[in-house]
Amino acid sequence: MRIFSFETTSGRPLTSWTDEKGVAHRVDPKTSKVVISPVFWTEGGRSRFACFHIGPGGFVPRHPAAGEPQLFAVVAGSGWVSGPDDRRIPIKAGQAAYWEVGEMHESGTDEGMTAIVVHWTSAYEPAALMREIRF
Repeated sequence: MRIFSFETTSGRPLTSWTDEKGVAHRVDPKTSKVVISPVFWTEGGRSRFACFHIGPGGFVPRHPAAGEPQLFAVVAGSGWVSGPDDRRIPIKAGQAAYWEVGEMHESGTDEGMTAIVVHWTSAYEPAALMREIRF
């Protein structure tokens, strides 16, 4: 057996993101308060998952789900997520947000939140495995 860490000390700060026009932007890690700890990455990076540690007052800037659908599964804390309509929806541990390819989205927290973020290339329908929450 081997043990690996995906704690904040094993990750890297979020320093940039790409907007809906494909333009890269820099974000100050002290402002976004996000540390990304990769857990699984295929060659080419199309299927991957990582642990996002978002500190109190932190956020992941608005961006499209580029190339693959994206699942944002909260495992600790709480916060909010938004989709194309920019409406902030509360989310907490035990809940997950799903965005289709190209769908604009953003997430943040006042108190701190940890989420597993998954991108994949094969067909997947979250409702086949999880109960959908209507809001």
